[in-house]
Amino acid sequence: MKKIYVISICITIVLVVTIGILFIIKRHQNELKVTVIPKDYHHLFLSNEEMAFDVEILVNSKDSSLTNKELINKVYIKDQDQMYQLQLLQIKDLEKTLKIKSDIFHKYIFHFILIGEINNEAINLNKAFLSIETPKMTFDLYIGNVSFLKVLNFGSPNNELAINYLKGVTVEENFRKKLCAIIIGFRNNSSSTITVNNVEIICENISFSNSEKIELAEPKIDNLTINYDLYTNYDNSKIYFNLNANEVKYFLLPIKYLQPKYLSQCGFKIEYEKEGVSHVMYFDDFLFFTEQSLSHQLLNNLVIYLYGNH
Repeated sequence: MKKIYVISICITIVLVVTIGILFIIKRHQNELKVTVIPKDYHHLFLSNEEMAFDVEILVNSKDSSLTNKELINKVYIKDQDQMYQLQLLQIKDLEKTLKIKSDIFHKYIFHFILIGEINNEAINLNKAFLSIETPKMTFDLYIGNVSFLKVLNFGSPNNELAINYLKGVTVEENFRKKLCAIIIGFRNNSSSTITVNNVEIICENISFSNSEKIELAEPKIDNLTINYDLYTNYDNSKIYFNLNANEVKYFLLPIKYLQPKYLSQCGFKIEYEKEGVSHVMYFDDFLFFTEQSLSHQLLNNLVIYLYGNH
């Protein structure tokens, strides 16, 4: 009798453990996993344009409230100090997947515009989160740094000063491409001398290094040996040079960072003078590179957000 009792207890324990394991497995299978590859969002907009931008979100399910536009109530973008409401215009399934560790994630593009009262022409969010509210839960996803600026126009009057060449120079940092310098060409299309008083990246805590700029005979750096030191000797002194009538000049402009950023596109602000009159010229966002392939190290270090009952 005692032996039968012990066997019964053992069977009960095995059943309880088995049911518990099956429950954990089922819950794990139903768990929604979400991630975003953080980057820097830097965009210039004309003053009459809406501030629109896209965020790529990776989700391990094709059936969740997060990717159903009709189930999304409100969306915000925020940091510790500021918050702005967004309107979700579209969720686009890219029909592409990405394997992260042992999970398959589906790629979606979320297209937003800023809505509501915006008091400033410039918006800067440090370590920004995207907050998406649905009836069941709120998704708070870290997306990176955000910098938006509205300007009156792009280019110069009558195209008297033009950027005629742009190319990015990259290095690898933390298994990602990083913009370390640009090759840029300036053309004076006028019959007068133009003095460029500064060239500035539209991005906080990043600057061209005036002390390390190199004038090039042509837009190539194949024969140059350059040590790109991204973080020391931060130099935000002004970039200065003259352009004679109809002259073209090319420069290598190394970039200095006050803090780590992953910038693939940006715009420029150029201050110049012609015939005693000062001008400010803005150059629209330029995409220097895309990260076509992502390393296993980068993917394995991504923050994966876990949600149940989605």
